[in-house]
Amino acid sequence: MKWSGKQLFSLLLKPSKKSLVLVNVEITNKQYNKSLNHKYFDSNEGYILIKNSILICGKLCKASLGDGSKQGIIFSLVRDNSLKAGVFAMNRISKFASRYMSNIGFTIGLGDVTPTKKVTEEKKLVLQKQYNICER
Repeated sequence: MKWSGKQLFSLLLKPSKKSLVLVNVEITNKQYNKSLNHKYFDSNEGYILIKNSILICGKLCKASLGDGSKQGIIFSLVRDNSLKAGVFAMNRISKFASRYMSNIGFTIGLGDVTPTKKVTEEKKLVLQKQYNICER
């Protein structure tokens, strides 16, 4: 059985039918196209709609989960339910993300961390300037 990302996230918010945790949120992310006639049909999935802890539409990002503002999903979870419900949901999300990254893998190559020629030259200039100051 394959799950969609929306189904998985809905399960992370409300792990069982017995759970009384309900989240109802409507927010937009940076990709939201305001010029559309109908917000639910945004091809960029910039309009996020969660009803009864089910992610109906939208693509989640850091800001929609909770970047410290009072519009995020985690804030709504705490406000409408309890701090404990918010903590448990955050715990499930972090465990899932960690497990996903460890199973799927995340690698970087040497080219990702090697400075460019311009950066190397600028570094050399800065270091030489500071060495000259120290030698005086």
